[in-house]
Amino acid sequence: MTQFVLKEMNDLDGKGKGRVYPQVVINRLMTTEDLVKRMQDNTRLGSAAIHATLLSLGENIASLLDMGFSVKIDNLGTFSLSLGFADKKGNKMEDEDDKMNYRRVAVKNITFKPESDLIFNINKNINLERHVQGVVKSGSDSFTPEERRLRALDFMGRHGQITLQEYANLNNVSRSKASRELNKWDEMEGSGIRSYGNAPHKVWKKE
Repeated sequence: MTQFVLKEMNDLDGKGKGRVYPQVVINRLMTTEDLVKRMQDNTRLGSAAIHATLLSLGENIASLLDMGFSVKIDNLGTFSLSLGFADKKGNKMEDEDDKMNYRRVAVKNITFKPESDLIFNINKNINLERHVQGVVKSGSDSFTPEERRLRALDFMGRHGQITLQEYANLNNVSRSKASRELNKWDEMEGSGIRSYGNAPHKVWKKE
């Protein structure tokens, strides 16, 4: 079951009615290890072979993009580079003879265009459910702090622990806010959440 909320994005001047758009409520971040375990259920390959294949795929895509290629993977989509200026000098020519030799260019992003069949198949199989009624203001929280604590406890009950990034993704909050709340739950008696280990390997488990 995939849940979503309707969010309102304010207009540019902050006045009047904003635009409403649907947004997926992310359950958690699926790691490489999660993907490897899932792929093991559908193939006869061992985890080491699958992990090595995924690592090689990432390295080869990066290498081919670096050589000026775009990379198309059947049933998935196409990867390509997105460039931008690496300085803050604006993007207007000073005069008609300006060759902009003083500009520095860098890779700003990697764009991904999914195959149309991929989107079609996801739409054919997905089961979308509205998470909350009404429209959520953009930038506001989708859940109350108590709802986020309970969602974290449920997640830990199913997966044994939760990481900072997983808490942020689960509750649609920033990493800084996730960190503050997890530390708050850790210090609060009766919250049911306790921390283990140190950054960057710190996790939280049910008390």
